Amino acid sequence: SYYSTCQADGSFIDSQLSCLPLRCGSLARADGYAGTTDSSTCEGLVHGQGCIVTCLPGFDFENAGPSGAICNAAFHDTKATGFTDREGRKLAPPSCVRRKCSTVALERLGLRHDCAGVSTGQTCTVSAAQAYEYADGRGGPSLLFCAQDGTLKGVIPAVQPRTCAPAMFGVGVVSSCLGVVVGSTCWAYCSSGHHGVPRQYRCDGFQVTAIGSEISCIKGLGPHRMSPPEPQRIGRRLSGDCDADVAAAGLTATGIAHDCLGKSAGEL
Repeated sequence: SYYSTCQADGSFIDSQLSCLPLRCGSLARADGYAGTTDSSTCEGLVHGQGCIVTCLPGFDFENAGPSGAICNAAFHDTKATGFTDREGRKLAPPSCVRRKCSTVALERLGLRHDCAGVSTGQTCTVSAAQAYEYADGRGGPSLLFCAQDGTLKGVIPAVQPRTCAPAMFGVGVVSSCLGVVVGSTCWAYCSSGHHGVPRQYRCDGFQVTAIGSEISCIKGLGPHRMSPPEPQRIGRRLSGDCDADVAAAGLTATGIAHDCLGKSAGEL
């Protein structure tokens, strides 16, 4: 407070009295603001000035968006250090949650990971899936870091389908099942001098397995399948002028073949 003397002429003695607005405290140190919110625009404000409270990088609003705050030095709330909302009510800190990282870059064939649901500052691992191997032959699982921008940082390993071990078939079997990769198919069939039904196989990641029955080849040429004879086209035979003399001419004797039936007079 300041005192001034009233003089006889009805005036006060000249003074240097002046009033300044009160300054609010640091909102960053208030309950619920540290660690997740950005209240940097609220630092050093005096009564009547306003600011915006947002989430720190790497955090997102759980419900509402940024909130406005007013320095209200007349509002005695030690938890809010003199700040109220724009309607003069007690200021509540925004709800900021860690930003979740996207796993889209990991959703590719041959990879497995535990990165679903990781958020800012957390880590996870990505590796080759079952039936796949690292492309350089020396790789291994990679540790990824969830950055503030919502992306996973780190090296994603290069993988390739595993090659199945060479198939071991019995005697008399040959196949195309050498060097096949996961998911690919091949055929086994009988070699020359053996017979049996060809069978299809698939590489399941470790070994070649039959799709259905296993192949079985038996030594020998196997049963011969002969095509049925063409049906003979038998037309209507007409009687010839000389048919009655066929027997008389001796053409019906054993061992004689002829085509003299049905001939007309003058034909040979």
